[in-house]
Amino acid sequence: MSFFHGKRLKITPRAARIYLFFALVLLAAPTILYKVLPSHAGKVLVAAGAMTGEPFEKTVIYMQFHHGYGARGLILNKPLRGDQRADLQKQFPLGRLFYYGGPVGTQEDITLLVPDKGADKGFRLIDANFLRAHDLAAYNQIVADEVLMRDVRIFSGYSGWTVMQLNRELYRGAWDVVPFADGYLEQASQTDIWYKALEKVLDEKKADLDAI
Repeated sequence: MSFFHGKRLKITPRAARIYLFFALVLLAAPTILYKVLPSHAGKVLVAAGAMTGEPFEKTVIYMQFHHGYGARGLILNKPLRGDQRADLQKQFPLGRLFYYGGPVGTQEDITLLVPDKGADKGFRLIDANFLRAHDLAAYNQIVADEVLMRDVRIFSGYSGWTVMQLNRELYRGAWDVVPFADGYLEQASQTDIWYKALEKVLDEKKADLDAI
């Protein structure tokens, strides 16, 4: 029994079962959608013409994960400059490649892209703060290696989406999706990397048309 504007409301067992049913449906929806909708984890988002303005215009984003509960990725083609770069340089004195990963957790959430020929994509993504807190020796082994740090990308922040947000943006045509390629990690301008990814988008769309 509950109160509403000073009046008692009686919740019958049948109503309680209905409320419980819909609550369970809402909780299960992301998991169901995860099974039905394709995941773009490990692929690359390419900002389309519908994506204008900061921070995502002309971006190429590597997707770390994508499922019914949300998505997370790192912008590959926005090098950091100015004060943001200087602040990270103090934390990683041997670092050379500093990038803006996205608008979430900037200057707090630091991800290291460490080259690894044995990994599926040729690199490992490491949460710098987590590794430092839980395995300081392993963290120091990376950041104190002068040769390795020449090629380690250090990302400040990340790009994040809530439940189904990315799927809605994909439906509206804000993004195209292509497989990851090593060329997206070249040290070139933001626009050059974006054009390289757009060429792949056009190639795939042409292939789809030819297959019809």
